[in-house]
Amino acid sequence: MHETAYSFDISYMTLWRWVRKYREGGKEALRTKKPAYKKSWKRLSKSIEKKIMFLKEQNPSLSVSRARQLMRRTGIEISNKGIWNVWTRYGLSKRSIKDPLNPFGISAPESEDGIKRAKMFVHNGDLRAAAKILNNLPSMPKDPVIEKIPEKLLSLRRKLDRLYLEVHKIPYPQYLRKTRRVRRVLERKGYIYSSVIANFLELMALDAMKKPQEQIKVLNLLGRKMRRVKDSSLLFLFYFQQASTFAYLLKLKKAMNIVPKCRRYVYRLPQPYYWGTFGSLLTAIGNYKEAFRYYKMAFEKEKDREHSEHLAICMALHGYSMAGEYSHGNRILDTVQVLKDRPMSGTTYSLARAYMSFGQANLADASQFYLEALNKASKGELYNLLYATSVGLAAVALAVNKKQEAKIYLQKYLPLIKKQRLAGNELVMKVLLGLVATVPREFTLKPPLHLLNLLLRAHQTMKIGDYRKAFNHAKKHALLGLFHRCIIFFPEPVLHLLEKGKHTGLPRAILTLPIFDQKIPVYHIKFLGDLVVSKNQHYMRTKLTPKEKAFLIHLALKAHAPGKFIILHDLYQNFWPHSTDPLNLIAHLITKIKKKIQLPSHLLTIASRYGEPKLINNGIHITTDHSEFEVLLTQIKTLERVNEWQVMLREYVRAVKLFRGAPFEKMYDGWSENMRRAILNQLELEAINLIKVCSEYKNLNPPRFLTTAKKVLKKVSKIIPYSEEIIHFLKNPH
Repeated sequence: MHETAYSFDISYMTLWRWVRKYREGGKEALRTKKPAYKKSWKRLSKSIEKKIMFLKEQNPSLSVSRARQLMRRTGIEISNKGIWNVWTRYGLSKRSIKDPLNPFGISAPESEDGIKRAKMFVHNGDLRAAAKILNNLPSMPKDPVIEKIPEKLLSLRRKLDRLYLEVHKIPYPQYLRKTRRVRRVLERKGYIYSSVIANFLELMALDAMKKPQEQIKVLNLLGRKMRRVKDSSLLFLFYFQQASTFAYLLKLKKAMNIVPKCRRYVYRLPQPYYWGTFGSLLTAIGNYKEAFRYYKMAFEKEKDREHSEHLAICMALHGYSMAGEYSHGNRILDTVQVLKDRPMSGTTYSLARAYMSFGQANLADASQFYLEALNKASKGELYNLLYATSVGLAAVALAVNKKQEAKIYLQKYLPLIKKQRLAGNELVMKVLLGLVATVPREFTLKPPLHLLNLLLRAHQTMKIGDYRKAFNHAKKHALLGLFHRCIIFFPEPVLHLLEKGKHTGLPRAILTLPIFDQKIPVYHIKFLGDLVVSKNQHYMRTKLTPKEKAFLIHLALKAHAPGKFIILHDLYQNFWPHSTDPLNLIAHLITKIKKKIQLPSHLLTIASRYGEPKLINNGIHITTDHSEFEVLLTQIKTLERVNEWQVMLREYVRAVKLFRGAPFEKMYDGWSENMRRAILNQLELEAINLIKVCSEYKNLNPPRFLTTAKKVLKKVSKIIPYSEEIIHFLKNPH
């Protein structure tokens, strides 16, 4: 019994009493019946309690002794303990250190009884009666029952409770509007303490939407309310929001002056929540090395599964992927199960996976994870994701020597980033495009921007010493992963070192990318129309049979990168389902294709070790116009969600231009038929979506928009002449 009690973390005597009760009366004896809640006769009247509560609401910095003096002036004598108890009942004291913005009160018999009765009324469909019970409670413990009651039936304090539960559950613009509305009413009615919590929730929404100018206004208002407040947790959060906002605006000196204040409060609040939050602040100012230490401390002490997974994602994204420790990063991401598909966390998870894949030279996987991050992103974070994915996809394109495509990725979204006043992101994109000769000196206080400046200088001077400075700076500040992603945009110093036979410091996987090893063949297969094959950016004049074309497309879509493979059985079933010797046929076909597209024979081999026989890609990169089409479709959906109609239509034009006719012409194998049908269905669905956009936003669409849309749909109608929706729109575009 001692061992059992210890394993469940309960007292031995408690377990002994339970066992005795069970032996005497069975399960019924273990069921304790709680008496109905009765208000203590010692409790003050509700009107006096409300006066005491309102003193603290009006003045968040008010002390217990000062409140006692004010109550004495009104003729009411009450002890310090009595005032403290009232504030505790109303959720104004004894606040959770682990969750400082939690407006809910502690669990008490009165609140538990009220919630129990409210749930009963909710179950019976009487939401008004349930709301009345909850509104009359001084404060309520955290319970989802409040989400089942319409907002209009709730009191101001209960509306604030409900807002806290809705964080990350509703779109940020909608959440911001609701929070502002509640905060203004709280201020107007004198509930300043509660309005401070509402201000912090407002800042969370603005931070997710990346609106730093508006954050500054809210912070100024919050600063006036929090004068002389001594709550360490709220003061820490206030300084954290100030510093991170200044860092985002690249006001780095101001941000760094506030960081020591935050650090002081972190030591007073030794909890995983504050370590993790402080880590995110250090990330904002570019101190990834120290940030990782705080994330790790929080991760090791955090017991909650979801919080632990969130910290694991932060460690992967801001620690391992930045430091270039990709194996460690992938291992910790493998532990994330609950949050990888959630809004916000899921986006960060996919972005971390993209960085890891790129660092290990898995370019196809990196592209896929970038698109996955865009698909998961909530509306408030889309502009930041457009920046991160456009830079990431540009790096992937450059890695296979597609310079023009990389330039387009950066150029097309630079105006949007500029429009949103994302100063740091705009600066980075301009540097990568070669529009800025040097990073301004005041911005080099941030280690990643200083690294970018050092790489820019090494690119300009081509001095080995300047390259070494950049590399050593990255190593010192745990930024080698960022160095690997950025050096793709400035490859000349690395190529110079390789020519001289000198050490570059880059991992072998990065050096095997085509941008650094020109011997590696890169094929581009266009099959959205007649098949076109290019090798290392040069068009190849070659004649392939329909079966050879189908096989090459199959290879391009399923084994498009080194290490990828196709199970031979799948090829047999598709191309030679009735053959008695398919291996000989496939070997003969591969030999002919290798000759026609000038592919070194050792780079595409058949191996039967470790399981089923496979066709293995040993070192060629293959890109397709279909992958470009999928990227454009993902970006189109993203632009539609942020109402960027003109840019969205421009992307539609790019997507449709990729089609030079119907794909898989004269290819009749089963796989080609299925792929043709899938691609044409996808094209038709996107065309119908464009029609919906035109019809739903008639007032926003100028004549030029409709004219361009009509041209796009005319081209689609030539490829898919049987689509009724497209034909109907072309006849009646208005």
